[in-house]
Amino acid sequence: NITEGMIEFQISYPETAAGDLMAGLLPREMILKFKNDKTIGELSAGMGVFKTVLIADPETRMVHQLLKIMSKKYVLELDSNEIRDLYGELPEMKVHFTDETREIAGYKCHKAIVTFKNNIKEEFSIFYTNDIGIEDSNWCTPFNEISGVLLEYHVRKYNYDMKLTATKV
Repeated sequence: NITEGMIEFQISYPETAAGDLMAGLLPREMILKFKNDKTIGELSAGMGVFKTVLIADPETRMVHQLLKIMSKKYVLELDSNEIRDLYGELPEMKVHFTDETREIAGYKCHKAIVTFKNNIKEEFSIFYTNDIGIEDSNWCTPFNEISGVLLEYHVRKYNYDMKLTATKV
């Protein structure tokens, strides 16, 4: 298990309509750096006009989001209660663990399927590995019941459904 390094993710937008001009400005890559169970996720878009950094510290249970839009800079600080409240606004979901595995970025990944109460959204798959040593890596995500490091997953940001897939660790 590696405990320090970086994971490069490719970002796609599977539900984006052809010709969506805003989609061209969305981030296409995320870098996740990790050390001592702390993580820093970095996204940039629009030729650097927009940049966001998410710093998560499982020891203090704090998340700091840094946001840069043009020359303006903002910081948002959230504790675990505020994060839980934010995810409470999401549709109710359930994670179903499977025996299926797949290799992603050179790592053996286990598959889980996320379903939604009353089928209000289409289910999707998540792949995670236990071979990267980030303890409690999902504590500040909607997928906190998954113990491994996510190497392929879906999130909704900027009013778009994003699919992140690791390409390199």
